Amino acid sequence: MPTALLSDFSRVLLRPKDKAYTGGLNALHKRLLAELRGTYSIFDHYELNEELLDFYPILERKIFSEHLHD
Repeated sequence: MPTALLSDFSRVLLRPKDKAYTGGLNALHKRLLAELRGTYSIFDHYELNEELLDFYPILERKIFSEHLHD
């Protein structure tokens, strides 16, 4: 039975709110630090991938259920 799920953080779990932004998240962070003098609210500029986070428990139940029926 699987015991771990690997997932990338950048642009998978966390993504920029600005859909037009195509650069890296580290570059965006550095730019925001410079423009906003070292302080900013992360959720003003980034968002969590709620769909994926909501899917993880469903995936876990599905995998667990399939192994019960094996």
